[in-house]
Amino acid sequence: MPFPCCPKFKRCCWCTRHLRVACVFIVLWSMLATCHSCGILMWPACPTQYTDESNPLFKPSFVFMWILLILNMLTVVCSFGFLLTLLFGRFLSFAEAFLSLGLLSAFFMLCHGVITLTMFLTRHEYNFDCWNPSDGIAHIIYFIVWSYFICIANSYVYQLRGEY
Repeated sequence: MPFPCCPKFKRCCWCTRHLRVACVFIVLWSMLATCHSCGILMWPACPTQYTDESNPLFKPSFVFMWILLILNMLTVVCSFGFLLTLLFGRFLSFAEAFLSLGLLSAFFMLCHGVITLTMFLTRHEYNFDCWNPSDGIAHIIYFIVWSYFICIANSYVYQLRGEY
């Protein structure tokens, strides 16, 4: 079921009125973004982030990394399913799974980004050898974009169900 608490839009990015076309771009973006996020998680800018056990944020960072990695893989699979929904107008369960996994991915990207940036900001206290906050910044930007795109896709799912 789509999220009733999300705002509903008639346009995407204030330019296209066809939410179906916008959702095709959102699906393609989600495939690229989740693959990039997996790359960030598997090959971080600071490899010691997942190996430095002296840092108190090591365990939360490690746990969120694995949760986010699994969610990203599931989101890629659901993206293909949502693409089928967009092409055929059926299989609404894929669209709803895409919305749910996208929202979960966005939340865990925000958590991972905040943990990564906190590790970066407190690096002097724990001798954390990292001078590159790009991973945390990327995940926070992905959270913002995901949140908007989930609202757009949610509006389209309401249109598909005839409730909008």
